[in-house]
Order: sequence, then structure tokens, then C-alpha cells
Amino acid sequence: MITGDFIKPGAVVIDVGINQIEREDRVRLVGDVRRDSACGIAGVLTPVPGGVGPMTIACLLANTLTACCRITGWKTPKDDRHGVSFHECSRISLVRDGRTYFFLDGAMSKYIMTVTCTSRRGIVAALAGFLAKNGCNINDSAQYDDPETDRFFMRMSFISEEGRGLEELREGLAEVANDFDMNFDIHDAQAKMKVVLMVSRFGHCLNDLLYRWRIGALPIDIVAVISNHLDYQKVVVNHDLPFHHVPVTKANKPQAEARIMEIVEETRADLIVLARYMQVLSDAMCQKMSGRIINIHHSFLPSFKGANPYKQAFKRGVKLIGATAHYVTADLDEGPIIEQDVARITHAQSSADYVSIGRDVEAQVLARSMHAHIQHRTFLNGDRTVVFPPSPGAHASERMG
Repeated sequence: MITGDFIKPGAVVIDVGINQIEREDRVRLVGDVRRDSACGIAGVLTPVPGGVGPMTIACLLANTLTACCRITGWKTPKDDRHGVSFHECSRISLVRDGRTYFFLDGAMSKYIMTVTCTSRRGIVAALAGFLAKNGCNINDSAQYDDPETDRFFMRMSFISEEGRGLEELREGLAEVANDFDMNFDIHDAQAKMKVVLMVSRFGHCLNDLLYRWRIGALPIDIVAVISNHLDYQKVVVNHDLPFHHVPVTKANKPQAEARIMEIVEETRADLIVLARYMQVLSDAMCQKMSGRIINIHHSFLPSFKGANPYKQAFKRGVKLIGATAHYVTADLDEGPIIEQDVARITHAQSSADYVSIGRDVEAQVLARSMHAHIQHRTFLNGDRTVVFPPSPGAHASERMG
């Protein structure tokens, strides 16, 4: 139990893990701080219920400091360099009469750096040196040097420990990138990618993605679900998601695709996912959205392309069936492969069995491919992809179910 003896006079104390205890006719709030002892010494004492996350604590801290400043007439917390409010940055200090009295780090920003360039000596050293110089700590790194294409690929996840913002880091890295002729970007690791899901009449992939999204295992922002049928309208609406019915026929295909692109542009979607959407997209759409459309094909490509792959596999008597998630290109089922998996079958199973067995494989493969894409782990390498493994903790979900 923390008593007033441990508290600096005037300090801001946040007691995390408060529980409400009912005894006879009284209701007490019990935590780790002895309130009767601390209240006379602490400047502000903020009780916080148990089970909250670091971002909630950071926001409570910000609100507490802001309220404290308004009461005392002090300046509100500002970032030393840019003068923006605490809610817009993680680095804050409390200033009075031009002097900094104390410095606080809120929830430190997490970023992901992606780099591709021609392979040469010194790339890793330059990038690591840049991050260290800018107060960043690398917590995960993966790289690949392709001897056939002479291309270098790298992904780093890091924490900005001294409050460097996204744009500041991008501007600084541009100087390093010029020396190596790099294609690079830095992404906010907490930002959720805007995704449009498309489905026809097979709903297993859609239902799986909605479940993963609901529990936080697939951290995306689903901005629309588009279908050429009405089968899953109720499912989508029950998830409080916008559903768009865009019928497709031979006569209206160009108009239907134009409507799809309108939805994509209106929602500012970063990614389109074809969750068993059984229409072939035009060359123009494939080129416009290159590297931003993922399809799940129900066979282990490059075997059994096109329609009815399970029937094709059954006729050939295969002993393994599979699923392939790939980026969509103008060439049907020829796009760069992101993820694949297989299931074993026997001579005794029918083509209908293949469909049922393949259902689970398709859902898992599509989810894994999306997980890789939204975490910036996939890199196009000609007709192939480089897919780095997930960072530690990347698969953790917000809740179990």
C-alpha cells in the first residue's frame, strides 16, 4: 500500500486497479494508494478501474494534467519542439514561466519501416544508425538479399522513445534513402488499414474474417462489404458494417466495376480482399490496384487454375488439395503468391468432400495473407513475393472470443 511518505508533494498520482468494495451500508474504492494519507500530499489523485490498457492510462494522465494546469493557471502540456497538445504526441513536458519542471513519456509510438533497394554494403548499418540517432529502439528486424535479382528487402519495427513523429522520421530517412536509392516508407503500427471485402455465394471466408475482425485478431477497418448477390446482406448488416449490392451481368460488367471503384475511392480503401468473389476483374482495375487486391483461390497454385479446381483435382486423383492467396493481376490466377497451405485426402473421398475439406484451408490461408499484408510484411519481387515472419506479439488479439 502506497502512503503519503512515498509521494513527492504536489505530484500527480494515478492509482491503476481500483475495485469497488461494498460493506454493510458503505461503498469503498480500494486500490494501491492509501487515499487518506496521499490526498494531503499529492497534487492530484486519479483512480483508474482495473483492466484498462496503456492508451487509456495515457489519456487519463493527459486529462489529469490538463485539469491540474487549468486549476493552477499553469501552461497546458506541450511538446517541446512543435507546441502541439499531449493528445497529438507522446512526448510532453510541463512548463511554467519558461522553465521545464518535469518531462513525461505517454504511450510511446510504434512504427514499421519497410525498405527495398539494390543490394550493397552498409544498408543495415545506415538504417540502424538513423534510428538510434533519432531516439528509436528496434524491437524486431527481418531482411532478405535476393541473389537472383540483386534486390535487398528489409522490415524493421521500432519504438520512438523520444517522441519523434511519423512525418519527422520520414523526412529524416529520405536523406539516408537518397544515398542508397531506396524505396522506403514508415508506417504507424497502430493505424488500421481500410479494407473492402468482396464476396459472392460462398460465405466461409467472409464469416471467418468477420470473426477475426470482431475479436481483434485481424486489426483492420472494414469500410465496406460488396457482393453481387444478397445472400450475406443480413450477416454484414448485423455486424454494423456497410453492405453494397452490386449485381454483375455480361451486359453491365463495366458499369458494375465502375461502381465498385467508386466505393473503393469513397471509402479510401487501402486493400480489396476477394473472399470467394467469383467474378473476374478487368485488366484496368487490376493495374490500378496493383499490389492492393488479394484473392483466395481454392487450389494449390500453379495447379488447377480457373474454374472448378476441386473437380479438376478429383479427376486427376490428387492426394493433396490446397488453397492459395495471391495478389491479383491481369493474368487469371497468375499473381504473386502470398500464402499457401494443403490438406491430405484419399482416393475414397468425393469431389464434394474436397470442397468441404478445402473450406477451412481457404479461410486460414486468406486470413494469414491479409495479416501479412496489413502488417507490411509482404514485398513484391517481380512475379514472386518476399514475406517476412510476424513480429513477436503480432498475433495477439484483443479478446478470446
